[in-house]
Amino acid sequence: MVLHLAGRLHAGSPFGSDESDAEYQLNVESTRGLLEASRAAGVERFVYASSVAVYDPNAVSPISEDGPALPRSAYGRSKLAAERLVFEYHQRGLPGTVVRPTIVYGAGDRHFLPVARGLTRLSLLPMLGGGRNLVDVAAAEDVATALVAAAFHPAAPGQIYNAASGHPTSPREMLEVLHAVEGTPIPRVVGLPPLIMRLLAPLGRSVLSGAVPGMEGMAGALATRYGRRDVFYDMGRVADQLGVRPRHDFHSGLLAARETERARNP
Repeated sequence: MVLHLAGRLHAGSPFGSDESDAEYQLNVESTRGLLEASRAAGVERFVYASSVAVYDPNAVSPISEDGPALPRSAYGRSKLAAERLVFEYHQRGLPGTVVRPTIVYGAGDRHFLPVARGLTRLSLLPMLGGGRNLVDVAAAEDVATALVAAAFHPAAPGQIYNAASGHPTSPREMLEVLHAVEGTPIPRVVGLPPLIMRLLAPLGRSVLSGAVPGMEGMAGALATRYGRRDVFYDMGRVADQLGVRPRHDFHSGLLAARETERARNP
């Protein structure tokens, strides 16, 4: 059995509409190589961790696995190309399953939590609509549970499963949870319409590059498209077929992450 979780990724990858496909070609070629090696070795199950970045950002939430796969970022296109390889090899006799995690956070997180904590250090934080749109971030524990179920359940080969929280929340609420759990400051949130956000994009990229390196793409057109609507994912298929349901909302997931971090670093 192979669980393929590796890939090229930084915190802003799902929102980087100006990055080139060549930057993420490793995600495709490494998957091709691992699939070929697995087939040659007689591996009986191959599970690929893809991404919800493969979906069309204009898709209506809750987005199911049958939703339109029309990625607008180079990262998302690389993940979709790798998915197609998984199913190509599935047809050639290597049972394959695709799991599409949303943004994941947890103990040892190098992406989402460092960025969220970095944003709390800003005294003024512009957000589309005041940050009240619903988004979906998932605790690492819940995503891992979905991946393991996909690796062992007999119904999983040939299927695609979302791995999200089941508890969408808003960016504004996340700031409040971070404050309650970790004591981080709550920046003053300024609600802006999409047109103003686009006009301020160059300034936003400059500020983010200094305050939260790697997140400059959050001031771009693709992030704006996500930020002006609710974006969350249907967890019905993984529940119905694999018997898996997420345990954590952002508050309980952050508490669990903190407990794990403290246990590792007493």
